[in-house]
This record gives sequence, structure tokens and C-alpha cells, in this order.
Amino acid sequence: MKSVRLKSETFTSEPRYKRAELTVIEKEALDSASFFHSPRGLLLYWIIGITGIMLAVMIMASAVRAETIKLQGAGRKSFDAEVVSVPFNGKESKAVRLREIARILEGSFSYDGAAKIVEITSEGKTARFLIDADRFIISKRGMSQIAGRTSKPIVLFRGASYIDIISVKTFLRQFHNAALKPLPGRLIQALPLPIRENAKPETVPLSVSFPNVPAASTHSEPAKLNSKLAPFIHSIVIDAGHGAHDPGAIGPSGLKEKDVNLDVAIKFGKHLSDLAAGKIFLTRNTDVFLSLKERVEFAKRHRADIFISIHSNSMSPPHGRTASGTEVYFFSAPSDNEARLAERLEGGPFDPKAEGIDPVLWDLMVAGNVVESHKLAYSVEDLLPSEIGLPKRGVKSARFYVMYYGVVSNIPSILVELGYISNPTEEAKLADAEWRDRAAKALASAVANYLRDLERRYPSGKGWSR
Repeated sequence: MKSVRLKSETFTSEPRYKRAELTVIEKEALDSASFFHSPRGLLLYWIIGITGIMLAVMIMASAVRAETIKLQGAGRKSFDAEVVSVPFNGKESKAVRLREIARILEGSFSYDGAAKIVEITSEGKTARFLIDADRFIISKRGMSQIAGRTSKPIVLFRGASYIDIISVKTFLRQFHNAALKPLPGRLIQALPLPIRENAKPETVPLSVSFPNVPAASTHSEPAKLNSKLAPFIHSIVIDAGHGAHDPGAIGPSGLKEKDVNLDVAIKFGKHLSDLAAGKIFLTRNTDVFLSLKERVEFAKRHRADIFISIHSNSMSPPHGRTASGTEVYFFSAPSDNEARLAERLEGGPFDPKAEGIDPVLWDLMVAGNVVESHKLAYSVEDLLPSEIGLPKRGVKSARFYVMYYGVVSNIPSILVELGYISNPTEEAKLADAEWRDRAAKALASAVANYLRDLERRYPSGKGWSR
């Protein structure tokens, strides 16, 4: 034990400190006990207790709010689905995630962010929902479609898609009971443009097909022929806009759009026939006039799997002489004021009511067609401008009548604006035969890129049937 000497007195350091420590601890314990027996201590005790009870209640309440509902899923069996509260137009309502619906149907779920479309596939049927719209469609490959409505629009909330609890029961009932009929049948027969196998209007020319050319005596050519793209795409229709007494737009030097469109379409067809396995058809190969309806009939007659319409752009003064670049359109609501103007210039927007088509069914068919048409349009716009030396004005949407068949048949359908014939500089390019051949090659390469993408997504064509 260590000792120190201070003022002639000896102290032992360790016992003194240890005793001091014990004294402090004992004193704190006594003080604490006396505090909790005091009025202030009792009050604090109750506050802590009540707070703990409230937290427990809140935790239990949150667990209760995550309720479930019994729904009829795969095999008409009853499944539990989670119900949550989400905002619909600013007001909270009970809803079920569409991914939950796919789970209880034991099916697949997919979401296309660009088109804002959710697809659920089960039992060979596909249900398609439009985000921010109160509509859905139920379809089956090679069969008719059934359209339905939801009481509230489908919403996207915190990265998930939801359907309100009332509509989900209606949807499931329709999905299980859907009486789908084979196509072509009711739907095609109801449309106003029947395929007249034996009737050929005088204004409609015979189709122009580019058959496969026999392989030359080289080692590379047979490989080229054997590697032709997308054998499950049997027919591609190329439409040259305008013709005969309808010149289309006319440039400052007198160049007529109808002539540019026709030359590019013919060259495009020849180049594409070297790449694509399917047959290539032209709506016209001479300077004749076809109405918009006759062009649609042509696509029907040849059972087009892809439809591409070739045009040259134009704009009225004072901007017509400076407007420049390529545009590619797919069928949907007009993307801007220029698209609305383009609709009027190309014969006016398509009106489903005027053709006797139910607007709800039509909107759903448009939504179903958007994805593939959008992909084809971007494939063209990604390549064409750089190959022909023009600015890229982007992919747009408009309701061109000539793409009507593409929507009805759910095939990729686009309209290409090569350049502005109203711009003197671009008119000179459009008038140049070599430039037009480059444009045709670029179009063929862009479509070939799209066909390669189809082969990747639909190996051997499995799942592609339209």
C-alpha cells in the first residue's frame, strides 16, 4: 500500500478514494429512489409510460393498415392480396399493386416506361393497362380483344403501378370470363375497309415485289442470303406518298414531293430486299394516285407485318425556307403543333368514330401499337439524319390516316419525313439522285437494325404473332 506524507500526517490513498466512490454511488442511488417517489418523479414516470404505450399503439395501427383482401387468382382460387392507400387525383383510396395481380394470377409482369403500359400475362391471355388512364384491354394471340374501364385511372406511385380496389374485382372477373373469338373475324369484319380479294380499283397498281436474287458464284453471297433477317416477318409494305394529280409539297424550284417519295421508295425497297427475309411491296411504282383508304387496303391485301410511308416535309412562309431536318412519326395523339399541322397536310387526323370504331377499343389498340412503332421510329431516326447530312428533328406522333392499318393489325407502322422540300438547300439534296440513294440505303439499314432487335427479343419469331 502506498503512503504519502502531508502536513506531518500519513494518509492511505486507495482506501480513501474507494470509500469516496462508494459513497457517491450510494448517494446517487438514494437520490434516484427519492426522486421517483417525489411528485415530479411520478409525473415523469407516467409521461414515459404513456409515451411507450402510444408508440406501441402506433406500431400496431400501422400493421393493421397493411390489410389484405381475398381475390380470385389462378385457377379461380382465392388468394390474399395486400391493400394500401395511394393518392388518386389527390385523394387517397385503397388500391392493389398490379404486380400483386400478376402474382395471384401466377403470371408474368412487365412495365414499359416509355409507353407507360403495364402488361400481365397469364393463362395465355394478356392484360394491358395504361398508366394515368381508366382503361385496360384483355387479348389473346390470334383472338379478338376485350376492352374495359376502371373506376379510377391506373396510377404510378413511388415506382409502383396501382389499380383501385373496386376496379380490381371487375378486372379479374372479366379476365377469367373473357370470351375471346378467333381473328380475323368480328374485328376485321367490323372495320370499314374489307379486303376485296377479287376487286382491284383501277387506281391501285399491282404490287411491286422484290424477290430474292439468285446467289452469284462467290463464297460470300450464299452466306449473305442465308443470313437474311427475321424470317417471321413475311411482308413489308413501303408507301410512296402522293402521286399523279396530287403532287404533295412543291419546292421553290418546282421539285414535286411525289417524285422524291417514289424514287426513294423504289430504291429503299431494292436495298431492303437484300437484307430482309420477307417480301417487300410498294403501294405504287409509277406516278399514279391512291387515296388514303386505298393505301390501307393495299396493306391489308398483302397482310403487311411492317408498314413504312415515305414523305418529304414542308412548311409555310416565313419559316419554310429555313426549316430543316428529318422527322419520323408513329401513330398517337399529336406531339406538338407541327404534328397537328402535318396531320392536316396529309389529309386530316384519323377519326375512329367516322370509321365506326369504338373509341375505347381504338385507344387501347393505339396503346398496344405504340411500343413496336416507337422502336422502329427511333431506329430510323437514330441512323437516317447522320447518313444524309441533315439535322435530327426527332421522333414525333400524329394521327395519320395512312397508318390506320398498322394500329388495327398491331404491326409497326411509321411515316418518314426525309427533309424540307420548302427549304432551297434541302430541296437541292432531295433532287439529287445520289443523295436519294443514300437516304434509301440508310432507311434499309435502319429497318435491318430493327429486325435484328426483333430477332433478339423474339428468337425464331416465338411470341411475335400479330
